Amino acid sequence: MRAKTGELELPVGTIVTDINPSGLVDRQWCGVIPHVVRAVSIIIAETLDDAAHPQTFQFDKIDNEDNVIEIASITVPGDAEQHRVFLKQELSAKLLPGERIDMKNLNIDWAGSTGALVVALYLEASWENPENLVKVTVVP
Repeated sequence: MRAKTGELELPVGTIVTDINPSGLVDRQWCGVIPHVVRAVSIIIAETLDDAAHPQTFQFDKIDNEDNVIEIASITVPGDAEQHRVFLKQELSAKLLPGERIDMKNLNIDWAGSTGALVVALYLEASWENPENLVKVTVVP
C-alpha cells in the first residue's frame, strides 16, 4: 500500500517535511502507537548550488527523559541534483509515545545557497495496547 504526497509516492507510514537549512529543522513526535524508524532519507527537491558546502543532517531520538540518542546522519553534496535520494537504512530505533525525532542541519554556514530538500522517515508501527505503555493515560 502506498500513499501519495505531492509528486512523491511514498510507503504508508512515511513522514515528509520541508527542511530549513539551519540548525534544528524539524521534529516528529510519536503518538499513541509506538513506531520503529527503519530508514531515513534526504530527497533533493530542487538542485543545490553550493558545491563548496556539503550538508550533514543528523537524526536524533529524544526519549521521555530528554536523553539524546543519535539514530543516523546523512551528508549531502552541496551541488546535489534534483530528484537524488540519499538513504540510510537498516535502522531500528523504537519511538514510544511522547518521544520524538529531531532533525538537524549540522552545517549552518549555508547562507546564500539555493535549493530545496525534503526529509522522509520510513516508519513501521509497533502495535501495542496503549494501556500497557507507561506514558499513556487512557481517559473515558
